[in-house]
Amino acid sequence: MAEKTNKEKTGIRVKDPQKYEYAYLLYMQKVPQKEIAERVGVSQQTLVKWKDDGGWEFKRVAKTISRDEIINKVLVKANEMLDSEEAFNADAFAKAISQLKSIQSGVTPDNIADILTRFGDWVIRESANDKAITTEFVQLLTKYQDKYLLMRINNG
Repeated sequence: MAEKTNKEKTGIRVKDPQKYEYAYLLYMQKVPQKEIAERVGVSQQTLVKWKDDGGWEFKRVAKTISRDEIINKVLVKANEMLDSEEAFNADAFAKAISQLKSIQSGVTPDNIADILTRFGDWVIRESANDKAITTEFVQLLTKYQDKYLLMRINNG
C-alpha cells in the first residue's frame, strides 16, 4: 500500500464537524495553535491530530498565492491578450474571463475568516493610538467574530 506523502487522509471522522471546520479556517489564517484550541474549545492534542490527519500544513502551504494575486494575474493576462498585435484568440480570452468570474464569485467562510482576521489585526494596531480599544473590547470583538463565522459555517 502506497504511503501518502502529505499525510492527508480521507474520511476523517470528528465528533463536532463545525468545530473542526472552524479550527481549520483559523489555522489557514495562521492563528497560533494555542489560540485556536482555546477559541474552538478543544485540547491542543485534538487540534494537532486534526492538523496532521487533515493535511492542514500542506494545504496552508499550497494556499500561499492569495486570491487577489490570482485575480490580478488573470486581469494582466486578459489585458495582454487585448493589447497584443498578434491575432486575437477569442477562445483563450473567453477562458481567461471565465476563470476570473469563477474566482471572483461567491463569499466563502474562508473569505470571511480572512476579512475578520485582518479587521481584528487592524483593531489591535489601532489600540496603540486609541485608548478606548481595551483588551476586553478586543476579546469581546473576537467572541462575536467567532460567533458570526460559526453561524455562516452552519448556515452555509
